[in-house]
Amino acid sequence: MPQGIGRIGAADELLVHQSANTFDVVGQSDHGWTEKIWASMGRKDGSLQVDFGIGKYPNRDVIDGFAGAARARSQWTVRASRELGSDPGTVGVGPLRYEIVEPLRKVRLVLEPNDIQPVAFDLVFEGTLPAFFEDRDLGIERGRVVTDVVRWHQGGTVSGIIQLEGEEHGVRPEEWFAFRDRSWGVRQYVGVAPTDLPPADRDAFMARLHMQWCPLLLRRPDGSHYEMHYYFRDSGPKRTHYTGHINEADGTQIRILDVRANIKFAEHNRGIVGGEIVAVLDDADRSTRVFHVYPIGATGFRLNPALYFGWKDMYHGTWKGPAHQDGEFIADCETEVDALVNPVWQLRDRLVNVTEGDASGFGILESMLIGDWPDLIVPMNERPTAAKELNRAQS
Repeated sequence: MPQGIGRIGAADELLVHQSANTFDVVGQSDHGWTEKIWASMGRKDGSLQVDFGIGKYPNRDVIDGFAGAARARSQWTVRASRELGSDPGTVGVGPLRYEIVEPLRKVRLVLEPNDIQPVAFDLVFEGTLPAFFEDRDLGIERGRVVTDVVRWHQGGTVSGIIQLEGEEHGVRPEEWFAFRDRSWGVRQYVGVAPTDLPPADRDAFMARLHMQWCPLLLRRPDGSHYEMHYYFRDSGPKRTHYTGHINEADGTQIRILDVRANIKFAEHNRGIVGGEIVAVLDDADRSTRVFHVYPIGATGFRLNPALYFGWKDMYHGTWKGPAHQDGEFIADCETEVDALVNPVWQLRDRLVNVTEGDASGFGILESMLIGDWPDLIVPMNERPTAAKELNRAQS
């Protein structure tokens, strides 16, 4: 191999290069550089949900991923990892496969039958709306860029087959909804953090954190679709990241200057119980639009066992040898892990209903509420009365 040139692969046949090197080499050497695929798909009644994700870490020579199912309060998770260089052109690892059927519109997500957990699926996601970018997520600590990520996401439908504990479930677009995203850049919590550095700002940040990432896909009475999406991280008086838009089917994006997320959380587990989101638009009048959001289903797919923020001393991007597979079954996600003792256990893909005026739909709400937020906490078993009415209207 000539000096200074990476390994050649199938992608190097394409006329899409943007640097004087092969696709084997990314533009910088940070070990946190990641390309990530994520998808979450749920029945509209909340009775079954599946998640899928793959991460590529070229500066670690690793590709890994997860897939699984959540039903009631139980979760089945399969994880896999391999050396990226053994097959750099394949977007797959172990029993997980990802295929682009039609760019930016249709993809195939496969978890093959495996010896880790009794869950498998073969699903095709199809976008209802175009893919939309979020604002860049840039974070700096002690003079170093620790987060520099661009992400687009897409809402749509899904079809195919799910097998769970020997039972086959047909997935029909009219009964399910789905979201997916693609992101790339430098990320935190990739691999084990170095031990010889000063204390990280993120440690203090995680002591008090209110985070929500939420795409909502709605349908008007005339049959047209649109999306409301927002993402913020608050550590008290300081908002460290924010992005928000209303996205239309013709590709138009309306910027949301701010969201007032009056979402309430249960005292005992910090799970969402519902509420309203007030979107302040970027127009001359600073006009507002109000979205009502309530959870469906029992708990949502937990992302901690998918290695988000680390799980059982395992992290995204960690080299586990030429090939590795593992996973586990958690019978009751509400009792087997204490979300107050291990606050990152709160992070989940929570299925939700949403209404705005006479439009209604579904979405995914990821959240964490760590520390003291008395205005957002409600006592155990208290639930806004509108939630029951909204669930009935959406069913």
